[in-house]
Amino acid sequence: MKKMFVLGAMFALTALLTGCQGMLWSNQNGFSTVSGGVLVSDMKGGLYLQDRHPARKFKVLGKVSSEGLTTGYLFLVSIGDSSYQTLKKAALEKYRDADDIIDVELDFRNDNILGLINKLHVTLNGTAVKYTDMPPARQ
Repeated sequence: MKKMFVLGAMFALTALLTGCQGMLWSNQNGFSTVSGGVLVSDMKGGLYLQDRHPARKFKVLGKVSSEGLTTGYLFLVSIGDSSYQTLKKAALEKYRDADDIIDVELDFRNDNILGLINKLHVTLNGTAVKYTDMPPARQ
């Protein structure tokens, strides 16, 4: 009986201390982060994606940004969409004829209270461009 209690307690503790978001680590672009707190989190962080200046010619249209939100409830349900493709599509709404975004930066803010409500806000910032030449032929 004692073994079952210990095993159950370990399982419950593991379930409470692990989240859907996973660990946040130091990346190669100079931003250091720590994992979100189990009891309370109020963190901000960022990620700078490498310059993506393609070999193609392009015209700069202007700065763009968009925001996404994912939310978890009671360690049981997670909803929302902060994927890069969704954020990119929303950012390009400002310049509908844009082909791509370069110089992308991603900022995040994590708000967590006892795992009851865990919110991850993600902001994408970048530069919208329109390609002025034809793409290179694939071989």
